[in-house]
Amino acid sequence: MDASLLVLNIIFLIITIIIPGLILKRFYYLGEFSNQFNNTSTANNVISTIFLGSVVVVLTLLLTSIASSSTFTTDQSQINEIYENLSKNKIPPYNIEVIKLLIQYLFTSIFLAILIGFTSHKIVRILKLDVRFPLFRFANHWHYYFRGEISITKPFKHINKKINQTYADILFRIKGEDTILYSGIISQYTIDNKTNDLKFIYLTNAKKRKEEKEEFKDIPGDCFVIPFDKVININIQYLGVDKEEHKSIVRNKLYVNLINLVSILSFLSVFILIFLQSLLPELPWYKKALGLISSNIALIFLSSIFFNLIEYVRPQRNKKLPNFISYLILLSFFFFFVYITLKSYNLLH
Repeated sequence: MDASLLVLNIIFLIITIIIPGLILKRFYYLGEFSNQFNNTSTANNVISTIFLGSVVVVLTLLLTSIASSSTFTTDQSQINEIYENLSKNKIPPYNIEVIKLLIQYLFTSIFLAILIGFTSHKIVRILKLDVRFPLFRFANHWHYYFRGEISITKPFKHINKKINQTYADILFRIKGEDTILYSGIISQYTIDNKTNDLKFIYLTNAKKRKEEKEEFKDIPGDCFVIPFDKVININIQYLGVDKEEHKSIVRNKLYVNLINLVSILSFLSVFILIFLQSLLPELPWYKKALGLISSNIALIFLSSIFFNLIEYVRPQRNKKLPNFISYLILLSFFFFFVYITLKSYNLLH
């Protein structure tokens, strides 16, 4: 095979498959898991990159075909021509349209790769699929322990709290058999890029104790750094509020926000109703007055319905079942006054 043709084949492979595959992986391994982008074996890296790149290629072609079927027919013939030439060990003829097509394809595939990688990462993390299912789990297992996410797995179901902080007691070897105990809140940590082993642990509000009977002494400073290579063991304690209490706090906040929202909308609706009167045709003053009064009464009944519904969001121990008859009465009054409003404004014939 001609050297220039070999180079062309390699470039074509890199542009169409390798680059989108690498970008997808880069945007999937984000944040605390970014080290995993580079620390897999070469063989696994190449296979996964080619596979993911091929997925992006298929989706790019499908997206192009859906976006413009007529254009895609022309584009497909040009793409087929490039593949046929390369498969017959021929250099495709220079064509500015083909160059434009490749650039368009490259940008589309890169955009799709970013979108798929980022979205997949967010879905896995938000739904905690990586915590619940080993198939999705990232290599940085320290994250799940230090951030308390392991608490939703079956072996740690006894941890019935919403975790805010992780407190650690770290037994550290000074020299020989001499040890010292460091305690504090784990604020950060670093891991090895290749092995995912811990390198350093960062504590805030750090304390130390050398002898078992000694009192803990505060360590001056804002952040205390411990190298992991001399750590003997770590005892972790999760700090937070009870899960039921946390749910109650969240629901109370939601209740207050909904009350505020309905109140603001009701207040604004009064001014909107007044403004809409100016857009109506000329009517006697008593009809306008009747329409305005009835529309505001209808608004009061509608607000009452919403406030009653919102009440069921607020956490209560002895919550009564919704009274459907009362809702039916409120709705009846609401529609009655809406009807009067529409009749007053001559909007019903």
